[in-house]
Amino acid sequence: MNLTKFEFLIEEIKELIDYSQVYPIIVEGPKDEIALRCLGLEGKFFKISTAPFYEVVEKIVDKYSDVIVFTDIDKEGQKFANKLNNYFSQKGVRVIDKYRFSIMSLLDVHQVESVAKRLQIIERQVYRY
Repeated sequence: MNLTKFEFLIEEIKELIDYSQVYPIIVEGPKDEIALRCLGLEGKFFKISTAPFYEVVEKIVDKYSDVIVFTDIDKEGQKFANKLNNYFSQKGVRVIDKYRFSIMSLLDVHQVESVAKRLQIIERQVYRY
């Protein structure tokens, strides 16, 4: 990854950190939360694998106008993301998922739990020069 792309990646992560201080983050499981916390996200996390789907989303609908969806970019993760997007759209909650796509594609990973390790590898490569 060149320096320009790396700088853009860091800006995307900073924006995501800012949003995470205001809006909740939905992930698939505990390892995903750990990986995103390693990036600096400090907000309220909801894990869709550890509680019934509608229980999780109703807690969010009752308290928030926006939600960050950060699921894997694989078949299962996309299925969850689509389901969440449809549900929240019907309830008037805005879904923020642009960071899911931009960060994971820049890091060239498909699973959220890989983002922190991959970022460390790229940082070493970029700053090596």
